[in-house]
Amino acid sequence: MSLFNKFRDFDVYTKPLDDFRVKTSFGGMITLISMIVIVTLFITETWAFFNIDVDEQLFVDSTSADMRVDIHFDVTFPKVPCTFMTIDVMDVSGETQNGVEDNIFKLRLDQNGNNLTSNPEKQDAWVQKLKGSAGEGCRIFGKVQVAKVGGNFHIAPGAPLTSHRSHFHDLHSLSPGSFNTSHTIHHLSFGQPYPGKTYPLDERTFISEKGGIMHQYYLKVVPTMFVYTVTDHGREEFSHQFSITRNQKDVLAGASGLPGFFVQYEFSPLMVKYEEKRKSLSHFLVSLCAIIGGVYTVASLVDSFIYNSSRVVQKKIQMNKFT
Repeated sequence: MSLFNKFRDFDVYTKPLDDFRVKTSFGGMITLISMIVIVTLFITETWAFFNIDVDEQLFVDSTSADMRVDIHFDVTFPKVPCTFMTIDVMDVSGETQNGVEDNIFKLRLDQNGNNLTSNPEKQDAWVQKLKGSAGEGCRIFGKVQVAKVGGNFHIAPGAPLTSHRSHFHDLHSLSPGSFNTSHTIHHLSFGQPYPGKTYPLDERTFISEKGGIMHQYYLKVVPTMFVYTVTDHGREEFSHQFSITRNQKDVLAGASGLPGFFVQYEFSPLMVKYEEKRKSLSHFLVSLCAIIGGVYTVASLVDSFIYNSSRVVQKKIQMNKFT
C-alpha cells in the first residue's frame, strides 16, 4: 500500500477539499450550456461518422475508346403520330444507324396524352399505320448504343435515307410544316445511374407554336466513375454526366435541317471520379475527445473569468462602504 501511495507524488490533478469549493449560479448556467453544446456536437460528429462523404477528383480519361455508351431516353411528341417518327444515330467516325428499332418502343397517344396501345410496340411500316392516325401523339422510349466519339442521334419524321455520306429523310410528299415537334423530355441520360447523378433535361417541356421547328441540344458529355468504397466493396461504376446548350431553328424560314428532336453530343477527354469516404474510428474518437476537452476548457476559463471579476467588484463595493 505504501508503494501505491507514492504515486501521489506524480498527481498533477490536485483536488481541493469540498469545504473550499464554491458553487455559483453563473457556474451552474455555464455548466448547463456546456453540456448542451457537448451533446449537440456529439450528435453532429456521430452523424458525420456514419454518413458517407463523396470525394471528387478530375483526371484524364484512360478508358478504352472502343467502349460503347448507352443513351437512355423517354420523349413524348403530343402532335406527331408514331407512324412518322424514326430514330437515327450517326457519329464522326462514319458509323450510321438508320431507323433504329432494337430496344426502342412507342406508345400511341390521344390528344389528351392517354395511351391508345395497351403494350409498347416496335416500329411498324408507314403504310400500315397512316390511316386513322390524325390527331395522335407518340411517346418514344428506350436506348441506343453509340461509340465513344462525337456524334448525334435524333428523333424525326420521315424515312431515313443515306447517300454519299449525306443523311436525309423522305417526308412522303408532306411539308416540314406539317410536323409540330413540340415535346416533353421525361428522361435523357448517358450510362448507368449512380448516387447524386443529375439529369438536366428530365421533365422539361418545349412547345412550338407551329410546325417545321428543329429542336437542337448540344451536350458536353463527361465520363464519370463512381467507386462504392464503403457500400459495395470497392465496386466501380462507369457512367457519364453532361451539360447542355439548347437551340432551335425554323426550317420553313430557309434554315437547313429537319423538324424533330436532335441531340448533338461530344465526349470530354477528362474524367470525373467520385469515391465514397468515411471517417475512421480513431478519427471519430479523437474528435469526440477534442470536443469534450475543448468545451470543458473554454467553459472553465469563462467561469473563472466571471467568478474572479465578480469577486473584484464585490471587494471594491465593500471598500467603498468603509470609506
